[in-house]
Parts: sequence; C-alpha cells; structure tokens
Amino acid sequence: MLCCISTVVFGLALLYGLYTLLKRKIAKPDFTGKTVWITGAASGLGEQMAYEFNRVGAHVIISDLRDEGLKKVQESSSAPERVECVRMDMSNFAEIETKTAEVLKKLEK
Repeated sequence: MLCCISTVVFGLALLYGLYTLLKRKIAKPDFTGKTVWITGAASGLGEQMAYEFNRVGAHVIISDLRDEGLKKVQESSSAPERVECVRMDMSNFAEIETKTAEVLKKLEK
C-alpha cells in the first residue's frame, strides 16, 4: 500500500513539474503598457534587446552616441511608433541627468 501511494505522489510531482516547465516555455511575455530604456542600443546586444522588447509590446526608449544607429534600430523595429531615440553620452553625468529629466517629463504627459 505504501509503495502505491509513493508511486502516485511521485507521478503527480512529475506531472506538476512538466506542467510548470511547459507553462514557462509556452507563455509569451507581454510588456504592453510598459516602458523600457536601453542604453547602447545602436548595435549589438542593446540593439537586439530593443527589437525584442518592442516585439512584445513595450514602449522602448533607446540611447546611444550614434544617431544613425538609433534611427536604423527604430526603423527596423516591428512597431517603430513605440520606439523613441535619445542621443546620449553615458560618460557625461550632466547630460544623463538632463536627458533623463526630459524623458521623464515627456512620459508624464
């Protein structure tokens, strides 16, 4: 009797584990209504992150030193109307404060 109960408990635990694994794999992220700010977004990992967050519904703010790279990322996004470009030098702290304040003021509207 104890053997049957432990087999059933093990089977249920295994099924639950498979269910949660599949649920995580099948569930699609939804960032609709969320805002994501990505620095270094004109190329590389930042560029790919911008595309992915845009694809799952986020309003994406992308920053980099290179305007032409930012425009390319915006135009190549699945929903370019949800991408905002902000040219910014991350090594200039005064510029970071200024640009951040500008963006936050714009988002409050």
